[in-house]
Amino acid sequence: MLVFAGLPIFFMEVALGQFSSLGPTAVWKFNPIFKGVGICMVVLSAFVGIYYNVIIAYTVFYFFSSLTSNLPWESCNNWWNNQTTCSLSFQQVCNLNFTGVDTTAANSYISSNSKYFVGSGPVYAEVPRHHVTNVTALLGSNATSFGCPTFFAQRGTSASEEYCSNYALRLADDIYPSSNGQVNSHLALSLMVAWIVVFYSLIKGIKSSGKV
Repeated sequence: MLVFAGLPIFFMEVALGQFSSLGPTAVWKFNPIFKGVGICMVVLSAFVGIYYNVIIAYTVFYFFSSLTSNLPWESCNNWWNNQTTCSLSFQQVCNLNFTGVDTTAANSYISSNSKYFVGSGPVYAEVPRHHVTNVTALLGSNATSFGCPTFFAQRGTSASEEYCSNYALRLADDIYPSSNGQVNSHLALSLMVAWIVVFYSLIKGIKSSGKV
């Protein structure tokens, strides 16, 4: 599709624009029946510009966020980090299997000792190697009886990942309106800066855009 359709159409679009020095709607004067193609190109470019400028806004935000001596995404000691899952490196963990154990008691145990886990669910919990002694002491039995004979490498969430999702994007836990929260001010300002740059780049017409 790219070779037989995408690239030929792109080449035709660039060639027509360069040859005629006209916009996408005026260039089809030589064949008015294709005028709708030019209108579709304008609409498509508008949609692409809207969503792509959001990506530029992310770039603007990270640019200004990086103008500090200590980058905010290089540590797990921030309010947006999950102290249970945030990790700067891979760590050795194993799964404790609570199948057959009272689920309420298991969840209560996991919740009250969450600092010892990097992940948990209704019937299992992932325990880092350096916490397994504390966990087995609290369980009152050996970890192998809960299906933890071996350890495997698993990373929690990185500091940069949590910075992006929990601070930069402020992602909601679900899609319900009650979880939407407020307008993300720093991204709104970054998006405004991006649109200001676009405005001043194109204010003198399409011929000035190639110089930016």
